[in-house]
Amino acid sequence: MSKIHNLRQSAQNVWEARYFGNYGEYSIKLVLDEQLVLKEYSCSCPSDRLPCKHIFFMLDEIKIKKDSLDNVADKNANLVSAILQNISFDELRKFIIDEAKFSEELTRSILLNFSDKLQRNSGENIYSDILRKDFASIEIYEDEDHYQDQYYSVDLDIVEQWFEKASEFAKQENFLDAEAICKAAIEEYAAWLSVIESEIKEYIDCNFQKDFFDLLKIMAKNGRIDKMALYDYCQNEIKKKKYEGLESFDYFNDLAAEFAADIDPAGFIALQTNLLEKNGNASSYKAERILRRLIDFYTATDQKDKVEKLIDENLQIDEFRKLAVEKRIAAANYGDAKEMLNEKLKNCSEWNSKEWKKLLLEIAQKENDTASIRKLTLEFLQKEFSKQYFEIYKSTFSNNKWETAFEDLYKYYADASNTYMIFKFYTAEVLLYENKIELLIEYFDKCRSLELMEKYYGHIAQKFPEKTLELFKKAMDYYAKNNLGREYYEYIAKILKIIQKISGGIQFADNIISEYRITYKTRRAMMEILTQKFH
Repeated sequence: MSKIHNLRQSAQNVWEARYFGNYGEYSIKLVLDEQLVLKEYSCSCPSDRLPCKHIFFMLDEIKIKKDSLDNVADKNANLVSAILQNISFDELRKFIIDEAKFSEELTRSILLNFSDKLQRNSGENIYSDILRKDFASIEIYEDEDHYQDQYYSVDLDIVEQWFEKASEFAKQENFLDAEAICKAAIEEYAAWLSVIESEIKEYIDCNFQKDFFDLLKIMAKNGRIDKMALYDYCQNEIKKKKYEGLESFDYFNDLAAEFAADIDPAGFIALQTNLLEKNGNASSYKAERILRRLIDFYTATDQKDKVEKLIDENLQIDEFRKLAVEKRIAAANYGDAKEMLNEKLKNCSEWNSKEWKKLLLEIAQKENDTASIRKLTLEFLQKEFSKQYFEIYKSTFSNNKWETAFEDLYKYYADASNTYMIFKFYTAEVLLYENKIELLIEYFDKCRSLELMEKYYGHIAQKFPEKTLELFKKAMDYYAKNNLGREYYEYIAKILKIIQKISGGIQFADNIISEYRITYKTRRAMMEILTQKFH
């Protein structure tokens, strides 16, 4: 019996259902494309997997039932169509009006589809009241745990449907309504957010509104709406208190920046400079956004000297420091470039240092500084194996000194592999790269890692089939002894299938299976899997 109930299509390509799971009843919502490919999803279950299994259960159910659901929808449409042919316009209008009094869903659907038919006064935005009501209807749970425990976010589907409507209007060249919807959504979102409890705000996708700003930008750049009026709109809205602390404040500035060069260059620069001075923290993300806005403006207006000046004055921004360093490397001013890099590395965390050290390596290579090249590439290799850096590192040694350096690196990886599994793979990689096959076999014998054997057995199986089977057996015995559970037994079965492909492997695998049937006869799940996979 299916655990999915009340499966329905609530809007075009939007599906909703209830799922009765192990920990209660879950709400599921999917957004699909025309080919039923998953685009968006949400599920109120407590799973920490994204997407959770219920999403795929529902997707399968939709694929199975879509034809029958479509048939029901078609029958309903045909039945309604037949009735409509036999009733008058006045009867239909009265029915819809009466039903809309008590059905928010019907009212919302009518407004979404036919609001453009409303009469309006000059300068009036008829969508403001409608969007305000739609924001107010969004269900907000006062208990923050509802979102934390159920990995749920505030549902903004209603507003997203309005964006789709605005986009549809734009395609139909009804730019008046497209622009009005965008502005109403931006303004009413800010007003609505101001009354939401601060703890809940982090579960609201504040970036969804960027779509409305982007649509306004596209229409203005294509000459479909008045650039000057849109610029003035941005300037006026920015001053309103309701946008403080919201992403929309920056979106207004970004939108104004698109047209400032032609409309009000001095005013735009003055505003951004003032914002920068008020910000206080020159290293903050907000400061970086303002600086990027100015740099993009100066770049667009071909003021390269001001771009370079802003970058050089704001090296606290990592991306600007990188640009300044790259400029000096291109000019062969390696001394200043290294000074900038070393200054950054003094206060740079280890995990964030690689990008800066890569630039130091680039300089060292240009200067033929062998000692620095060797030091930097060894640092990279000690964190992870890379063929690129391995080749560079090797190139700094003469043939008679390389063997010692290689031995040291190999031992470093092998020792680290006692603590970190990933270094087992680095050890195998470095041995393979140097074609140290005998040493690789010795390492396999020492490690007894089934995962390692699975990845690298192909490099030794053809030349040393018997040894490969022996190594697989040792690794599998160790794995089976130390791991309990169905997923581990499935992995053992997978490896046995691989063993069968090696010369002499069929009989060898049969012998292992026979042995395990005795040794692990009390492991019911293992016995089931071996029986299923190997009759």
